[in-house]
Amino acid sequence: MKRFIVFLVMLSFIIASSIQSFALPLGQYSIDGPDIIYYNGKMYIAWAGTDNPKYPHYVNFMSSTNGGKTFGLHGVLPWAETRSKPSLAQANGKFFIAYTELDGAISITWNDDTYMNFSYKYTIPDEYALQGTSPSIASSGNTLFLAWTGTDKRLNTLSMDVSQCNKRIFSVYSKTTLYEYSNYGPSISFGAATLCLAWTDYNKRINVMTKNVNYSTWTNKNVLNEYAKRSPTCKFKYRLISSGNFQLCWTGTDNCLNSVVSLDGLSYTGKKTSDQTSYYAPSVWPLIYSNNSNYSAYYVWTGTDSQLNFSSTF
Repeated sequence: MKRFIVFLVMLSFIIASSIQSFALPLGQYSIDGPDIIYYNGKMYIAWAGTDNPKYPHYVNFMSSTNGGKTFGLHGVLPWAETRSKPSLAQANGKFFIAYTELDGAISITWNDDTYMNFSYKYTIPDEYALQGTSPSIASSGNTLFLAWTGTDKRLNTLSMDVSQCNKRIFSVYSKTTLYEYSNYGPSISFGAATLCLAWTDYNKRINVMTKNVNYSTWTNKNVLNEYAKRSPTCKFKYRLISSGNFQLCWTGTDNCLNSVVSLDGLSYTGKKTSDQTSYYAPSVWPLIYSNNSNYSAYYVWTGTDSQLNFSSTF
């Protein structure tokens, strides 16, 4: 493993006096969709930027402490170049970013202190993603779950123990290669002892599959009557009054953003469609609420003008 330097740019700009309007431009641009997570009291957004004229694909991230009204810390990882969307998760008290290298290798980087300094990366041995596709990560405790589309277009998942990442030790185990195929990367999420995998098949139809985290076999599958332009994004929403639910977002073949929710990760209802448009999948971070609001969430997406947008409504 090598040690790297992170370039941090301190900036603060006012997004809006309120976050009630739907589309709030963030003043940053991306070549793919962004990802979002709430970690350690802050909201983080990560994306593949347009920073390098030769390889305009550095991994960027920025944070907000006030629900997206303003964003402060802007980090650029000049050693992390990618052609696709990075993925975010928190595990073992740390913030992880997964991305596909320019040669298709799958790498993970993480902060090694409270100041979001990303000094090391770990590359999954002998695993490569289909060019132009993104890996996806989720977490439970000290375990990271990783999903990607291989060079043969088959979907893969694995789990890894990150409890000793400070010692640069990773235990990779439980890899599964599925007889499911896609031209795009899948999305993986975890909640209520359930892993949920979402992807688009060759016909661009959205598929979902679940399994109990304590078992090795993916047993439940549903093909939704929905079509996506690229990959969907699936996240788990914790609820104070129940175990929680999954939320699925995607860009339709008409470029409009869509969202549905599910209690079990398989059957989805309550579809909402926005007039906001993108060529890539949006991302969502569902919020914890004590009522039955299924759409209390933060949303981020790359507009058709390549600019990142943020909203707390859909």
